[in-house]
Amino acid sequence: MRAAISIAIGIAAVAGLLVTVVEGTPHSLRVLDKQEQQFAGLTRADREQAFGTAIPTSMEVFDFYQRLLRPDDRFYVQVINEGFGYADKATVIRSVARYYLAPAVEVDRLEDATVVLSYDADPGTLPLRYSQQTRAGLQLFFVSRVA
Repeated sequence: MRAAISIAIGIAAVAGLLVTVVEGTPHSLRVLDKQEQQFAGLTRADREQAFGTAIPTSMEVFDFYQRLLRPDDRFYVQVINEGFGYADKATVIRSVARYYLAPAVEVDRLEDATVVLSYDADPGTLPLRYSQQTRAGLQLFFVSRVA
């Protein structure tokens, strides 16, 4: 009896999943088609930056970071957490960095970083020594290699 109930529950679950797939697939295909049309005319660089520009945030800062990062770097993002449209600034900036700066990897702990990326923040306030530091103009955007 228990086996029959288990089989019936399993069949009902699979049937529910199939209904979801059948009903959801046409909508998903329409969304994908629309996105393909939207992004098809973009250059490769524009497509790579579309995620950040849609937020919107300046991708020039991330290009600056990208030029100075090495593929094996572990970076920590120093950013003051404040409002940023629909989310907090730290979450937005770190999300864009994780995606755009790969294969370098973001770390959560400052002591695990080989590089500190400062976004509108002063790396001199952190308890670290740096072997190299590059600033983007007069703004508080830095790439600081940890000594």
